[in-house]
Amino acid sequence: MKSLLIRVVGDVEQGKTTLVETLVVLPVKNSFVSFRLADGTLANLYDENRWTQGLCDTDISLVVISADKGITSRVQEILRAIELLEVKQIVIAFTRMELVPKEHTDAVEAELRSLFPSLTANVSMIRTSAKTKRGMDALKRALLSCSSRASARNAFLPSRFLINEVVSASSTPQISVILSGVLLQGTLRLNEMLEVVLCRKSGKLRGLLLEGKRVKEVFPGSFVLLTLEGVEAQDIEVGLQLAPAATLKIENEVTATFSPVSDVEVPLEENTSFLLCLGNMEILGRAAFSQENSLLHFVGETPFVAMPEDRFLLLSLPEKVLLGGGVIVDKDNALLISSEKGNATDLIQALLIRSPEGVLKPDLPSQLSLTASQIEEALAVLVSSQKAVMLTEDRLFSPLILEPLRAHIVSRLAAYHANFPSRPGFPREELKAQTSPTLTPEVFGAVLGYFHAWGALVSEGATSRLPTFQTQLTERQNALLERILVFLRECGATSPPTHIIAQSVGVLTDAVEDIIKRGIETGKVFRAEEGVFYALETVNEMKKIAEGLMAENGFISVTDFRGKMNTNRKFAVLALELLDTLQFTRREGDARLLL
Repeated sequence: MKSLLIRVVGDVEQGKTTLVETLVVLPVKNSFVSFRLADGTLANLYDENRWTQGLCDTDISLVVISADKGITSRVQEILRAIELLEVKQIVIAFTRMELVPKEHTDAVEAELRSLFPSLTANVSMIRTSAKTKRGMDALKRALLSCSSRASARNAFLPSRFLINEVVSASSTPQISVILSGVLLQGTLRLNEMLEVVLCRKSGKLRGLLLEGKRVKEVFPGSFVLLTLEGVEAQDIEVGLQLAPAATLKIENEVTATFSPVSDVEVPLEENTSFLLCLGNMEILGRAAFSQENSLLHFVGETPFVAMPEDRFLLLSLPEKVLLGGGVIVDKDNALLISSEKGNATDLIQALLIRSPEGVLKPDLPSQLSLTASQIEEALAVLVSSQKAVMLTEDRLFSPLILEPLRAHIVSRLAAYHANFPSRPGFPREELKAQTSPTLTPEVFGAVLGYFHAWGALVSEGATSRLPTFQTQLTERQNALLERILVFLRECGATSPPTHIIAQSVGVLTDAVEDIIKRGIETGKVFRAEEGVFYALETVNEMKKIAEGLMAENGFISVTDFRGKMNTNRKFAVLALELLDTLQFTRREGDARLLL
């Protein structure tokens, strides 16, 4: 089922908290409260006195206006912000209807529609009273209607959890904290490693509580309690975010599109200070405007977290008057915003940045109205400067798209290794389903190949793993591997087939083959050819014999080696070929020499 964030906003003393308590039939103990809509959607209502907090991340805005107080300047400012942030789903609730006659509210509603004609054109305006319970069913239906139109948040992006409160902390038996907050994007799963962004502390996710129930994973848009092991409460601040390591950028400055409020003059003096409202953080800094205020360059006095596509509001200081808002863009591509002003290189790069599934090269002429020669020249520049990557024969990607995908895949691999330490790698189909469900298998395979070439992961056959990962066997698997190694050492260079090994150790052949694979991964078993295996100790003995023959004769012959290893010619040849593969010896004619 879908989870949505509903931001409850309004002026002070407008009856917001009372309305929410009447709506959900629960006391509101903190700024978050959750309930289920009729279609099963989990509605997470967020009510915070600081009206800018969380407004940038909302799915539905529930604007509360007290019927007796009417449209205050703060309500107008909030509605301007909702317009700037392009919040699509809005419900307006008039409260305290028992205090005024119907004609008064009719006038307030008419004034509201005249002040914000485009914003209120298709918005439900519900008249309510917490005292008489009037309008509560209608309000629920209006939220349900917005829910049906609101898109579910992206569960396949790298997870991004906004910390709302430190609930409790513990230092025994493990250092841990319990945090409350909202998952803005991605999916949280037990046992994955998360970083407290800005302070760079990491911990393991050990518990998830959703609607009072323990769960193994949480999807975006949910308000959740989580237990983070390995992090102390002193490392946590409200407003910080949790994410897989290196997936969120820490910035001191950002470039963004900017739309000013129509009836407010934006101060353009060089040393003017501003307040950037981003998520539930307020960042003090200075700003420069360009291209007739359509672009904004903001420099913060302290580091903050910002990603392309994040929405923000800009306030003046010290009055905190709303000046405008916009969307963060990648600072290296700010000039690509206005596509009609760009050259062929700019146009292609801008298109790639907006295309998470890549762009087919044959589609570029029709999409951008460019000639084939313009495209070829532009692509040569982009590829050589590493601003575009050709992953398949005809599909292009921007590195700015690939980098967060790499971080997402790496975080999923780390979580998989933590949960399944005895498995050699993450099955490719499952990894694709969790990270890139919209990519075709061919394109996803090319993406993994690209990351493999750059050393971010190792892709082998149908599985992928982190380069530093080594298989860790369970106690039972280790015991079986040791019994197999004892038998292989006894057999020496004359390696028996796997079904004989299985009979010797008393397990099925499939189990022996699986454990031998694990032994090969850990360097305890070596394979000479299909079905021929040697224990590490046997290989070391082979090396000593080869060194002895080299010292004695100046070369290593198959006949002499066979005699020393007490085996037949077939296994002597296989053993020497294994030493060649290990680059311990090299063949010259019928003999071997040490490398």
